[in-house]
Amino acid sequence: MIAIDPYTGAILRDRAQDGTWNEFATDIHGSLLLGGSGGFGDLLIEVAASLGIVLLITGLYLWWPRGTGWRDVLVPRLSAGGRAFWKSIHAVTGFWMSLVILFFLVSGLSWAG
Repeated sequence: MIAIDPYTGAILRDRAQDGTWNEFATDIHGSLLLGGSGGFGDLLIEVAASLGIVLLITGLYLWWPRGTGWRDVLVPRLSAGGRAFWKSIHAVTGFWMSLVILFFLVSGLSWAG
């Protein structure tokens, strides 16, 4: 690991990555501490992230409102009352969170081999 001064380009400090928190986090996210790159933990991460993406896309397909405009998907109907209000809040929150989760899953695939 190297620390570089962004203004001069001079090397300020260098050290081995062994035993750092960064190495530990990489090992947990990259192999689930089940072996090196390309091992069983790596395979589990890749399968879980891939199936999570499939689950998210099929869930959105099954939920997607038919016969209504994009407004019902992007913005909750605050004027609705009772159950329709809570259904709208739940649906819109789920849609926006699905985008966050999709980003999380796709970025998780970068840890896989």
